[in-house]
Amino acid sequence: MPVAWRARRANLLKLHDRAIQFEGFASSSGIPSLTRFVEFIEKLQETGQDWAPAEPQASAGNSVRILSVHKSKGLEFPVVFLAELDSSFNKKDIRADILTDTDYTLGLQVIDQNSKSKLRSLAHEVIAEEKHSIALAEEMRILYVAATRARERLILVASQKQKTCSRIISNGYFFGDGPIPDWQLRSAPNPLQWILYALAQNKSLHNVFQTGLANSAVDDDLFSLKLYNQQELSQLSEFILKLKTDKLIRSSITSKQTRSKRKESKLHSKVKKSLDWRYHFGNTYKLPAKNSVTQLTHNSDEYVKSNYSLALNRKPGILIEEDTILTEPVEPRLLGTAAHLVISQLDLTAAVTAETIETTKHKLIAENCFTASVAEHIDTESILAFFQSEPGRLVFDAENTVLREWPFTSALPASEFTTDALSGSLEAEGFGDARSRDTRYEIRDTIIIQGIIDMLIRTPQGLVIIDFKTDRITPAQVTERAELYRQQLKYYSRAASAILKSECITKWLCFLMPRVSKEV
Repeated sequence: MPVAWRARRANLLKLHDRAIQFEGFASSSGIPSLTRFVEFIEKLQETGQDWAPAEPQASAGNSVRILSVHKSKGLEFPVVFLAELDSSFNKKDIRADILTDTDYTLGLQVIDQNSKSKLRSLAHEVIAEEKHSIALAEEMRILYVAATRARERLILVASQKQKTCSRIISNGYFFGDGPIPDWQLRSAPNPLQWILYALAQNKSLHNVFQTGLANSAVDDDLFSLKLYNQQELSQLSEFILKLKTDKLIRSSITSKQTRSKRKESKLHSKVKKSLDWRYHFGNTYKLPAKNSVTQLTHNSDEYVKSNYSLALNRKPGILIEEDTILTEPVEPRLLGTAAHLVISQLDLTAAVTAETIETTKHKLIAENCFTASVAEHIDTESILAFFQSEPGRLVFDAENTVLREWPFTSALPASEFTTDALSGSLEAEGFGDARSRDTRYEIRDTIIIQGIIDMLIRTPQGLVIIDFKTDRITPAQVTERAELYRQQLKYYSRAASAILKSECITKWLCFLMPRVSKEV
């Protein structure tokens, strides 16, 4: 009987068995029918029941079957070849950038922006170890299933260097008759090493691999061993390659004949074009969703960088003697913050004098806002000079409303932050002249910006914005330094005008150190 007919016969017999099974179920719930039988079969498929094609009885006879280990579960054969035992375990799941676990939530790899390298976080390490243990346990169960499919003979096949096998057998021998330690099994990269550790007490292994331990090993005649040298393996490889080459030649001839008659279709061209398409703005992910005005305008300025070099040398204030505090130099950034705080806390209902400024400084010292050493470095005369200047006199106008340290949150189009570097990267990726296509107006999104305006004065004519700076510069450097902060005040002006529904009529930069106020 042909093989195809035997397979059909087996399928019909399996269908008959299902029909008998259905009849037993249906007798207690109603009259069986063809419709209900079809529904019964569909439910079997939905629940994942075994409904694979039946195997002909002859398949267990004079034939060779190639199966995966999972497919062989529940089956037995007289002879089983278990191949490629030297294949490494799959560790792809524990090397991913993101690992998930029901107990530890997420494990992420951290990217170092400076070195462009990935570092495994602690959570990533914990989850990876847990997954590695589960994966090894599954690999061991699979190996057990594969090794127990044979009824008469099990043939294990692997390729490994002889020195490596000798080392593994020698290490396994010294574990004695007891179980192999877990740490040793976890270090094994493939099933072959597990098998060698398990059989390390056998004399035949030590004889073949010449470990020098054969005399003290056990001769139980459990298995036989055959080693193939390099020449024999080369002959086998050449034979297999010849078979593959002959097959490729035959398929190549057939393929050429087919291609000569076939033309590239219109649909094929569309698919190819679609696969070759590249998103023009792939680098827009570099634009932050939220940012501060300072970072947007002068984040590279040396005067806004924090100095952390002495952070580890600092002590709690209670441990530092008062004389030491007075003699230590004050960090410029801390001094600038203190000066802003004094201006924000001054009583503007009366005239500002040197005495009122000193009173405010003592009040802030008493409230532990800053130390006495910091207060000594705050230039009272520079603050007084501001209130005597043109923008400072606006503070005391009864028609004006003064807002100090006014925080705001605003949204601006993302197209305004599309840098030349981003446009250049588009050209480098083969999209032509990015600027000629005016990419600034093609990115339709918004970026949230936040900031704090030092002083905002609402006048009947409009808004006046004042920003205090404590940069240590000379009067001759004011014009050049003002250009650095011009864009910052533009953002302040746009945000204040949009929020307060009033036009900004002027913007002032007040440099306290040189005691100069400049309109920008």
